[in-house]
Amino acid sequence: MNKSFVLFLVFVAAAIYYYKTQQPQIDRETVQQPAVQKTEPAEEIQSQLPEDARGMVAEIKTSEQENEKMDSQFYDEEKEKEKEEIDKRNQRSTKINEFIRNNPASEIPILPRAPGAPLKWPCANATLEQIAHSFNIVWGPKSPEPHDKSWYFAISNGITDYLICRSASLTQSNSYSAVSDICLGAEIYKDYKDAKDIFKSCRENMYLFNVYMYVLGKGSKEECQKFPMHLKEVDICTEVKKHRGKNLCSSLNLKKGTPEYTGCMKYFPAEESDCASLFGPDANICRGNLSLFNAIKTNDPKLCPAGKTGVACLSYFSRSVQEPCAKYMNKLSTDFCSGGKYAKTRTISFEFEEGHSN
Repeated sequence: MNKSFVLFLVFVAAAIYYYKTQQPQIDRETVQQPAVQKTEPAEEIQSQLPEDARGMVAEIKTSEQENEKMDSQFYDEEKEKEKEEIDKRNQRSTKINEFIRNNPASEIPILPRAPGAPLKWPCANATLEQIAHSFNIVWGPKSPEPHDKSWYFAISNGITDYLICRSASLTQSNSYSAVSDICLGAEIYKDYKDAKDIFKSCRENMYLFNVYMYVLGKGSKEECQKFPMHLKEVDICTEVKKHRGKNLCSSLNLKKGTPEYTGCMKYFPAEESDCASLFGPDANICRGNLSLFNAIKTNDPKLCPAGKTGVACLSYFSRSVQEPCAKYMNKLSTDFCSGGKYAKTRTISFEFEEGHSN
């Protein structure tokens, strides 16, 4: 071997040694697969959130649940209200249908329908049915202008007086029922807000009248029980039959100064001192009711009070007359046909024809 070749081998060996010793070592540790991430508990998630954001996730969930609950409650309440309204309408319809079928005062209009005979207005005379079904055509808030409220109220009061008279004059025996339901004739005016209290007074007066009739042994308990004073586990008819005035109100555990106590004294006074303990309109109503009770009790029409209470009282004593309510109907017809103070300026083209339907 020559010297050059030996040096070459030495150089190659040195290069190999250097390459093996200086090359970076590959990390031969097994590369592990990342573990499947586990869902952290809510507490851990909350702890990892910024301080001002903690609890937001829980609050959002709670809020959503509460909203769903509120929506459900609101829906249930709306459905319940709707059901109650439907039930009320059905009860009213049932009552009206029973009344129409059984009521001797068959001429009392209950539902809007075509009148029984033609009518021109202004007129010489009119029936209750014609007057009722010309509401908002000849008279009433939706009739043509100009309006005359005093005239409308005269007609409204006239209708109510006539209905009260018919109801009271038909009270002839303990067996007859549904007398106060004649006041259902005012149902066709239930949307007439200005005169609502006028028509409402028909039923209010007759309910009380029929309590007095029962208490004095002249009316039915069925009619008496329609009086709208309902106390838990109390039969108001039985209680009023036992006592009235302060004794009644105390036995019902009503506290002095409350509207309930005042109402009890106002509707069921036993003597003048009961009324003297009240004030203003309540005292006047009380005295009128006391007069009504005493008039029926003593069979003395001279004791009948004024106002609509008096209409019921006098009509009861006139029940044996052939047409006990003629004077109320005549006044109503005259008031209606007069046309009020604007009769000459109103431009109503109105005529009921046979078969006409409002």
